[in-house]
This record gives sequence, C-alpha cells and structure tokens, in this order.
Amino acid sequence: MSRRLRALAAFLTFVTLLPHCSFGPISKTSSRVIPKNTNLTPAPPAREIDGLYFKIISNAQTAAEVSKIADMIYRGILADIKLTESFRPYSLMPLYLYQTREEYLQKSGMPEWSGAVFMGNAIVCYEYRGLPQTLAHEISHLIFQEFFAGYRTDLLWLNEGLAMHEEYRARGDAVIREAISASFPILKSSFWPLKDLTQIESALDHREKEARIFYIESWLLVRFLLEKGGRVGFYEMLKALKMKRPLNAAIALGFPGKWNNLQELETSFKTEYSITW
Repeated sequence: MSRRLRALAAFLTFVTLLPHCSFGPISKTSSRVIPKNTNLTPAPPAREIDGLYFKIISNAQTAAEVSKIADMIYRGILADIKLTESFRPYSLMPLYLYQTREEYLQKSGMPEWSGAVFMGNAIVCYEYRGLPQTLAHEISHLIFQEFFAGYRTDLLWLNEGLAMHEEYRARGDAVIREAISASFPILKSSFWPLKDLTQIESALDHREKEARIFYIESWLLVRFLLEKGGRVGFYEMLKALKMKRPLNAAIALGFPGKWNNLQELETSFKTEYSITW
C-alpha cells in the first residue's frame, strides 16, 4: 500500500471513531430543544435516579452505573477546564437512557448514526459499550451551554472542539495519538485560517469535506489552547468570551505574553502541527 493510501486509510479510521458526531451532515446538537409535548419517557419498567448533576430516567439495567459515570464525567470536565470553583448547575439535567437503540431512535428522532444527543434541555441516549465516551461529548455541550447561559452560535468552533477534546480524553491516549496522526493529511492539504474557522456559525452549511476540516481543526485548536496555553489561561479566555469580549481580546486576556491575538495563535498552532506548504 502506498504512503498516500495508508494516510487515507488512517484518516477514514479517524472519521469513524466518532459515529454519533458524523463528519458528513453535522447535527447541531447544542441548539436542538425538545418540544414540551414530546414524550421521552422510556417504556416500562422505567425508573428515576437522582445523581449529583443528572436525573436519570431509564428502563436500562445499567441506569445506576450510568448515573455514577455521568456525574464522574461532569466533574472531570469541570476540573479539566478549571470551572470547579466558579460554576454550578442550576438544577439536575434530565438524562434519558433507553435499553435499546430502536427505542432511542424512535423517541429522539435522531438518524441511524447517532449514539446520543444533547437537545438543549436533556441528554438522550441508549445503553451500549461506547456510551461513556459519547456522554463525555454531550455533557461537554451541556456544560458549555450552562456556562454561557445559552447557545453561542459565534463560538461553534469552541463548543464542538471542546466536546471532541473531552470525548478523546475519555477514549485514552492511544486513540488520541492515532487520531492526531490521522489528521495530518487533511490539515496540511486543507488548513483553514483561524479567522475563517472561528467565524463559522453552522456546520450544516458546509459540504462533507468542509465539515471534516471544521471538526478536526476545532478539536486540535482547543487541545492546543489547553495544553500549550494552560488550563487557567483557557478559563480566563472563557470568562472574557462570556462577557462578549472579541476573540482577539479574549486570547490576549487569557494568555498574556504568549499570544496577543488570533494571528499569533495561528502561527504557533501551525508550527506545532508542522502545517507548511
């Protein structure tokens, strides 16, 4: 197999690592709100379990275990982005957990590739092996929306990039290394300037290739900000963005002496991933 074919195969493997977050048509999960008259109650026998952050409504045998996992993921994300002392949820978030995929698809209305969805006022999912990683993605969307007190279309890159970052953290270092390596071909051939990436407000407006670029770059940019800029700086940037400060100002406030604006951040980011022509 040629080097180019090996790179393509590796990238296709990377794309399939996130089936619920398809790199084809992208579902804007953070902005979807369940109509009040929608009946998400699982088929009997269903029960409710109150955890620290979630109210589990489920007919699955693993409901108690998933309750503990969801709380652990929530706490882990807060710690990862330094929100532990400044952020508390307003109330328990409903988490609907179905025993079967068929019931999940029927009740949620999501497409076949979906494994879970954050619908703005609930997380909806079903019982399967990869659920903890999927929950890390959707709980990240929840925390993002709670922190910013609503859905921020101007920060789609940050919302989706953070969700992917937390999912990959849940998957483990080996998967992260493989995914980063697989991302190199598309980054080097199709890199978007960050001024374009950070202005995208809906991934639905783009073709499949553009959606792939958007998700890969957004994930790696968030990872880069956290690891090279530091978690305290990342939190300070989030605070500035919450106050509706422009992105350039938020970067300068979060990472003083390191990056003063988006252009300086882009230069450093491209150097890190050897994006040259």
